[in-house]
Amino acid sequence: GGQGGQEFGALVGQVGPRESMRIADRLLDDIRTLVVDNDMRVTASVGLATFPTDGTDLDERCHLADGALYVAKSNGRDHARHVAA
Repeated sequence: GGQGGQEFGALVGQVGPRESMRIADRLLDDIRTLVVDNDMRVTASVGLATFPTDGTDLDERCHLADGALYVAKSNGRDHARHVAA
């Protein structure tokens, strides 16, 4: 079973919903190639919210992205989810 719970946020400027999903998918691909102690594989889940598509308030976008992350984790992990998806 997977263990974890480490979370971090990233702000990327001048990127819309479609491009943010492309960036997230590339990031997930890169993370999947990581091998750590004893051949353990690493995966991640990503929640996305964009400005101004999903709102102009930073706190609100963070809340929306967190909700999208929860959906990504609930739907099998190891993928990205945009708040509007």
